[in-house]
Amino acid sequence: MKQSQRGFIAYAVMIAIGIVLVGGGFYYYLKGGSGLSSDRQEALARLDTESNTLYNMKARYKAEREIISKVKDQYSSVTRNVLSKTDVFFLNPNSDNPQIKIKTDKATQDKINSKRLQITRMLRDWQIKNEIIDSDSLYEDLLPTINDLVKSAEQDMAYVKQYMKELEAIIAGLSPANSNLTQSQIDSYENIIEDSTAYIEESVVVINQIQAEIPVLIIPTIVTTTGTSTTATSTTGGSGSSTPVIPPIVTLTDIKEQEQIVAEAEAVVNPPTTSPATTTPPVYDAPTQIIWVPTIIYYLPPTNIDYTGWPDMTRDTVSNKPLLLQGSD
Repeated sequence: MKQSQRGFIAYAVMIAIGIVLVGGGFYYYLKGGSGLSSDRQEALARLDTESNTLYNMKARYKAEREIISKVKDQYSSVTRNVLSKTDVFFLNPNSDNPQIKIKTDKATQDKINSKRLQITRMLRDWQIKNEIIDSDSLYEDLLPTINDLVKSAEQDMAYVKQYMKELEAIIAGLSPANSNLTQSQIDSYENIIEDSTAYIEESVVVINQIQAEIPVLIIPTIVTTTGTSTTATSTTGGSGSSTPVIPPIVTLTDIKEQEQIVAEAEAVVNPPTTSPATTTPPVYDAPTQIIWVPTIIYYLPPTNIDYTGWPDMTRDTVSNKPLLLQGSD
């Protein structure tokens, strides 16, 4: 076989091997092989699920708090602009026994007195519900769903509107002749009714708008998942459509708990790296060294002796010449 033919055959074999490797890798990819272990794939999937749950939980918390704020405003409006302004028509208006002061038949009196009492109790109940909502997780078992909260507000606003309608009918029947009131007083009563009615009608409109916003603001933030997260389940209606069941109002405690779940899932996917232990070499004390230092002794005369009047011992007392120390030149 010629040299060129052998080279061609070797080249063809190499190409065939390359095709097999590439094709096998592509097949493995299509079969779902990504090079990751099944445990890591599960960990990544759980992290994605829990992170998505946390994201939707935060979005629902924001949307729900905006709705709750609007609902609170409507109850405040009822207290301020309806109940307080119509106090003038009742004796003991905020007690458990309110009595209409305007003369009318007994059946009408009993009916309007009962409605006034029910509205007073309704606002008391709202205050309790409001405290439960604001307490975050203190009364978590008593938290309503946002849907139930708005439906309850819708019923309450409708009841207050009916109260104003019946009160308006009573005021409309007044005249100076049958009420011992002046026309000016009757006109002021009618103005109160007109203003209060306008406020409650506005509140009814706002609550109806909120009711329509729930499917747009809240439903998309509810995810149906399995696992350790707090999630909503779904129900299937007769037509086969699946409608998510709205869970209780999200609290900050719920979000913190979900953040912890996400952190644990992240720790599984990306375990914290620990740097290798470093050892500090021991420090030994220097060996004791004994150094000999020549001792020099100096003679110092005592300091407690008075030398005044003593003869100068460094000079001869006769010739006054300096005396030489023994051994000196």
